[in-house]
Amino acid sequence: SNTMATHPAPLNAITGEGVGAHQTHGAHSPHKGHAGVPSSRSICLHAFKKMFSSKRANQAALLTGSCCASHPDKSRSEDVLVISTCCGMTLMGVLDGVGEWTERGVDASLYPRKLENFLKDEFTSWAQVYARKSDVVPPKGDTQPLRDILVRAHRRLQKLELRGSTTACLAMLLPNRQLHVLNLGDSGLRVVRDGVQIFETESQRVSFNAPKQLGYDVGEEGSYDSPQDSSYNVITLQSRDAILIASDGLWDNVWDKEWQADVVKVFRARNAPAGAALAGLAAELCSKAQRYGCDMTYESPFAVQARAEGEEGGGKLDDTTILVGCVA
Repeated sequence: SNTMATHPAPLNAITGEGVGAHQTHGAHSPHKGHAGVPSSRSICLHAFKKMFSSKRANQAALLTGSCCASHPDKSRSEDVLVISTCCGMTLMGVLDGVGEWTERGVDASLYPRKLENFLKDEFTSWAQVYARKSDVVPPKGDTQPLRDILVRAHRRLQKLELRGSTTACLAMLLPNRQLHVLNLGDSGLRVVRDGVQIFETESQRVSFNAPKQLGYDVGEEGSYDSPQDSSYNVITLQSRDAILIASDGLWDNVWDKEWQADVVKVFRARNAPAGAALAGLAAELCSKAQRYGCDMTYESPFAVQARAEGEEGGGKLDDTTILVGCVA
């Protein structure tokens, strides 16, 4: 993942992996095996289909598959996959815990994991209210419900005074096929329609390898970003649109042209891809990201940015979490 970025930074920007985490760049020694591909124990596959019950035939249904691959030198990933459904709506995303917290004796995965719990809780509460008020658009005046959900979850987390920080890339699919997208940091979301990318979030960084992030440390409550600093977009999706959400482990190591080609292969078939195909696509992209991340001679997207900053290039081995969704 990346380095911690605080305002002002109490440390060097914290790095870590996972949704929200960012790690310092350097050579790593992955477990031996297939050219740096993570061992099977470090990969978690997930696939499921959720068809929402609805009175309206045109309401959204979503099929998803995901893969979480931890850094080979870590006991567990600092990335956290977020996925939850309620009342015909889906919350999904990735939180990347900032790995540099380990240098302070803090488990970098705890902050994003606790935030995930609060996010799911607040999402469920909001969805239940939404379902009672409207099945077409968010209640009147509720124009950025996903940000409101994050604000409430973050407020609850800060009360715990839990040390740590994380980036956050979240999306919420409503029954009317509106996709609300929120991003803080350098994880990201892409939407591909008929083989063409139609939307991408913009990476948010304070400086090179130092993304914006939510966080807490004793005496430094004002040093981190807030949910209000996140970008917010609303996209109306169509049937067979592809949604790709990933931590920076993917974007730092795999060029757009390559991951887009892999997505097109899976979505090219006449029928919508099955959950297993989506999980397989996520796993393939995870393997590529970590394989390239092990190669210190690889001309990765991260390497191009690093050289522009006068630093060494190569791949950037990191935790990698990827979720692929298909709108039915």
